[in-house]
Amino acid sequence: MRAIIFVLGVLVAIDGVIMILRPDWLRRALGFWATGYMSIVGALLKLAAGVFMLLAATQCDHTWWIAAIGGLACLQAVAMLAMPQARRKALLIWLQTRSSLMHRVMGLSAIVFGVLIAWAAGIPR
Repeated sequence: MRAIIFVLGVLVAIDGVIMILRPDWLRRALGFWATGYMSIVGALLKLAAGVFMLLAATQCDHTWWIAAIGGLACLQAVAMLAMPQARRKALLIWLQTRSSLMHRVMGLSAIVFGVLIAWAAGIPR
């Protein structure tokens, strides 16, 4: 399970690099998640990832970091699920209309979180 957390961190960091290099990709992704009930699917995926991180935290090198990030992911997912559908869609569209600079800053924060997750999980043995 530790290897899965490590790979998850690497994928998040790669996603951040893509956001920096191609901010238009983030706009398209946010538009996709804003359509229909995809925001609910996204929140459920984030909840599943957060619960998995909480369960796998004990096997990682830095348990508290993984548990904290997993807990924050669960809180964010529950907050998104508690919002009315119109509010979720409006939030995603608002994020979609931010400037390319803002999308690059979001990419930079994704890189930081991805590296933090991979570091806290530890290199799989």
